[in-house]
Amino acid sequence: MQPNVTFLICGNLNINLLTKSNAASKLLTLMNTHNLSQVVDFPTRRITNKGTLIDVIFVDTAKYDQIQIKPFINSLSDHDAQIICLHKINLISQQKSSKRKLRIINDQTIAHFLSLLKKETWNQIYNATCINEIFNKFHDIFLRHYEASFPVVCTNGGRIQNSWITTGIKISCIKKRVLFFQYRENIDNLQQKKPL
Repeated sequence: MQPNVTFLICGNLNINLLTKSNAASKLLTLMNTHNLSQVVDFPTRRITNKGTLIDVIFVDTAKYDQIQIKPFINSLSDHDAQIICLHKINLISQQKSSKRKLRIINDQTIAHFLSLLKKETWNQIYNATCINEIFNKFHDIFLRHYEASFPVVCTNGGRIQNSWITTGIKISCIKKRVLFFQYRENIDNLQQKKPL
């Protein structure tokens, strides 16, 4: 059983999300892979007539019924603070929900992925000189083709039942668990009775 953990990532990331840039798309893609969405939709820093959105808040929007975010202009800085109100964590309804996110991976999508990789020139990688730059460019290209070939879709399926787990296996697992706890109690009792 996995623990229910809610992430809220916020701060000044120095990437302006009001403009379309490579850095902004990388950040949004990275956060989306962890089901985190950027919820600030107004400029958070003002210089003369220009506004930038560099102070961001990423939240898993599926876990909340309502998210309210407002600017808090305190006049102490050129950055405005944000106040976020997260209403009613939706952990129970999320567990009952039968919607799941899956990637479509089959022979056709794999063939499409391989063809995109074959068509890629990789010139950006060959022309780079720094090993970190080479890796980042390779990673960007690979992820772009991966996301294009294997899209995420929402399905209305319930939990996947393991059909290979028979009634006999389930009974054996229950017996094994009972025996394990008995063994553990006996070991604890023996260690307590053992003279020092």
